[in-house]
Amino acid sequence: HKPRDWAKPIITGADIKQLAGVDHSAFEAWQDVPGPEDRLIGDAEQVDLTKPGNEKFFVIKKTTTEG
Repeated sequence: HKPRDWAKPIITGADIKQLAGVDHSAFEAWQDVPGPEDRLIGDAEQVDLTKPGNEKFFVIKKTTTEG
């Protein structure tokens, strides 16, 4: 919920984590998309910010499951 400026037309998952100021290995970057499921953005995956609706992202701590 904190707006950030990004002057480039492309952003990666690693860029999103850097802007959020989180540990890259402990967090995942997600794109907030309409509908029931958001989109996981890999560290090297590029998102085109010139397309409408591609500007909302968030990070969450990775979860692990035992077994």
